Amino acid sequence: MLRQVHVDQRSVSESASVRSLSRASFYQAQTAFEQDGLFGLLPLKRGPRGGHELNSKEMEFVFQQRKRLGCRVMRLTKCRLASFPRFKFKSDD
Repeated sequence: MLRQVHVDQRSVSESASVRSLSRASFYQAQTAFEQDGLFGLLPLKRGPRGGHELNSKEMEFVFQQRKRLGCRVMRLTKCRLASFPRFKFKSDD
């Protein structure tokens, strides 16, 4: 689409409508290409941006439970995690 406008001298409206896109989408793609080149046209990574770690107190609790139960994988239940203020659960009402 960018090539059609800049090299083939097609109008923005014509080039966008062939691909069922709006002119605004063309200008967004053009800006992304001008700022970052071809990498600007790639989709952004989806999902969480930050870490989802437990703090040291919570990890200590997990290790104690794993050691006590003698299993490699343990599912933590609501009642076990209720003692930590970070974990808030909706009532089942």
